[in-house]
Amino acid sequence: MELFWTNNAIDNLDETLTYWIRRNKSNAYSEKIAVAVAKAEKEIKENPYRSDEYSERLKTHRKALLDRKFSIFYEIDEERNIILITYFRSAKQKPLF
Repeated sequence: MELFWTNNAIDNLDETLTYWIRRNKSNAYSEKIAVAVAKAEKEIKENPYRSDEYSERLKTHRKALLDRKFSIFYEIDEERNIILITYFRSAKQKPLF
């Protein structure tokens, strides 16, 4: 399966990385997040149904990263054979489910 990010999810990730760069006056933590995201993408592509949580109502999977500080939310479209990342969120934000 191919993996794609929605524009919304890309914006979520960019906002998070920018926030941590400004807050810490360093790229170090943002780079740590980016590495964790790349690792999570690989794990999702290898086994998309092995998620940390699934919402039947939203038809959305959640993959947590960095000790559950952040989450990637994604949908699986079997007909189109794609995985669509719909959100990137901090654990401090209001939960999707």
